[in-house]
Amino acid sequence: MERRQKQRVEEMRETQKKDEENLNIKERFRVEVRKELYRLEVTCINMASLLRGLGIHVEGGFQPLPNQVHAAYKRALLKFHPDRASKTDIRRQVEAEEKFKLISRMKEKFLSTSCY
Repeated sequence: MERRQKQRVEEMRETQKKDEENLNIKERFRVEVRKELYRLEVTCINMASLLRGLGIHVEGGFQPLPNQVHAAYKRALLKFHPDRASKTDIRRQVEAEEKFKLISRMKEKFLSTSCY
């Protein structure tokens, strides 16, 4: 019984150590991804340009209709939703989280400035 307890404690410590390592890796990736996305954010003039910068196709050319931008926005949310991100690739997971946050934040910004 005592041997089993020691083994379980050791397993818990290993799991905790692995979780801490993953958090550190995620934070390093998060810093890199935020830098990349910041560069994109400052160059975007509207939601359509942001979505194009993220690789989402927006129909309607350079002046898409609001419903075309909204459809592309929905596709982007689905593509970058954190729950749909790869659980095995930590960088992709962090990228999805940060892109999802950026899209949500920029929608609020562009709605408040009427440049959706």
